[in-house]
Amino acid sequence: MLCPKCGTTVSDNTKFCPNCATQIAAQAPQYVQQLQEKSKSPVMWLVISILSFLFCCQPIGLAALICAIIAMCMSAPEQAEKAEKCAKLAKILSLVAVGCGLLLWILYFLYAIIMIIVAAANN
Repeated sequence: MLCPKCGTTVSDNTKFCPNCATQIAAQAPQYVQQLQEKSKSPVMWLVISILSFLFCCQPIGLAALICAIIAMCMSAPEQAEKAEKCAKLAKILSLVAVGCGLLLWILYFLYAIIMIIVAAANN
């Protein structure tokens, strides 16, 4: 375990850091902390995948949403690696969906501007 203030390695039973005298709170085991850190990623991409499904490219957004849900449901420590892979795939698919949605909106506005110019030139 590490001291939160100075970073000195201390034993799990220690209540105070021998280097800086900071009180060491009881911490969860290392694998639990790593699992909690990994569980943050799928939740963030779940929200973005929902938004990309609703407002951008629905087919790709749906795939991102499914991957994010699968990653979020994998809570066992032995499934952490699979959950991380699903979260990364959800991230990639969400960003691709947002990119496709932006590209389509840009093309739509360019088309509208061209139609307005053509209509004005014919009058």
